Formats: sequence, C-alpha cells, structure tokens
Amino acid sequence: MTVSIPDVTDFAATPDLRLVGWNGTQWVNLGQTATGSTEGSTLSGTIPANATITALGIGSVSEALPVTLGRFDVKLEGQIVRVSWDTHSEINNDYFEVMRSTNLQDWLPLGRVKGQGTTQTKHSYTFVDEKPLGGISYYQLRQVDFDKTVHTSPVRSVNNPLAQQQAGQVSVYPNPANNKVVVKIPQVSKEVTVQLFNASWQHTNVPAVLRDSNYELDVTQLTPGLYFLQITAGQGSQSVQKLLIQH
Repeated sequence: MTVSIPDVTDFAATPDLRLVGWNGTQWVNLGQTATGSTEGSTLSGTIPANATITALGIGSVSEALPVTLGRFDVKLEGQIVRVSWDTHSEINNDYFEVMRSTNLQDWLPLGRVKGQGTTQTKHSYTFVDEKPLGGISYYQLRQVDFDKTVHTSPVRSVNNPLAQQQAGQVSVYPNPANNKVVVKIPQVSKEVTVQLFNASWQHTNVPAVLRDSNYELDVTQLTPGLYFLQITAGQGSQSVQKLLIQH
C-alpha cells in the first residue's frame, strides 16, 4: 500500500517516517520509509494478512516524548493562582510537579499531581497555589517518568500586585549574616510568620523572635550557605528573600 502525504517537515526526519495502522488497541508499524517529508511525497507499507486495521496514520520510529503537552495556563484568581494544563498523550508518566520561582533560577516545588501512566486520551489537570507570592512569579511543570526521568515544560508568569502591597517592603540585614538576622516588616501584626529554609527548601526550625517591631533569628548553628526567608502576611501573601550565611 502506498499513500501520498502532506508536508510533515517539522514532524520527523524522512528516515524515521513510517506508515502506521490502528489495530483496535495500538498503532502498529506497517514498514518501509518515505520518499520525503514534503507535500506529495509517498509512504508505503504492508498490512499483514491476519491484521484488522481500521485507520491509517503517519508515525515516527524516533524516540517519542513521554508527554504531549497542550494548553498550559497560569491565572490569578482573587487570592490564589490556578495552574492548569492539558495533555494529548502520555507514556509512562508518573506525576507532574508544579514549580515556582521569582528569578527563573531558584525553583520551589509546590506540589505533585498524579499522571495517567500511558494513555492516548486527552486529560486536563489543575493545581492551586493557595499562597502566591507578591509581584511577578514564574511557574513551570516538571514531568517525571516512572524511571525518574525528568522533562520540563515552558515557563509561565503571573503578576500579583495586591499580595505585593499586603506584604509590604521587607528588609533583611545583615546579609550576608554571621550569627543574627533581623527582618524588618512594615506594619507588623500577629498574622505575620517568618520561616527560614535551606537551599533545598527544607525548614530549618530556627524560630523568629519578635523584638522591637522586628523579627530576629539566631543562625549561629546553621551551616554556611544559601538560605531563603519566607515571610507570610495578611491573607496568605508572601515575600521570599535570599539570605547568605557566613561564619
């Protein structure tokens, strides 16, 4: 059997193109290569005598991506950020991990969403960031296979000016710090919490003590390196500040 094909230049290289058929369960390779990848080229194949083929298509023998990602949106909805995406197909997809960053370099994992394993059916996913940061934040998906292979999505951004206003202008000093860190927050209230995380975003359990309208943290016992101060204020609005500890 020989068929004429449309322009598939951006689909796959000519040596990888194959005529494929749907046998009711999966797409099967019907063999032979194409004469080219431009419109008017031909593709040949053979349907086995004992096979029931109900549809024909163009496939590729090159390694397939584990997930075909469709829509990927990030939207501010009141005091939350809704992350939503679609997949058109999935192969050995264990889970998605939603990541957030303020500088496109340091990424914080927010949570996981279970994948569908292997499927050729479209699926829609949603994740809610209930404590978005003020200002501009960046979001990305980490897709993880069952064998722990990781693939990343394009980056999306969202601006949260209200949370930025609620959090106020936070100052942290000294930075780099040696033994004590002072966090100055405008309009300090009982709703404010200050937490210190290491570079892997593990909580250090160092308490933030309120003194003279400022928060103080004793970092004497911490290993030198990069840390993150997360300040939560008001209706869950947050500010994240980098802190370098040197002894």
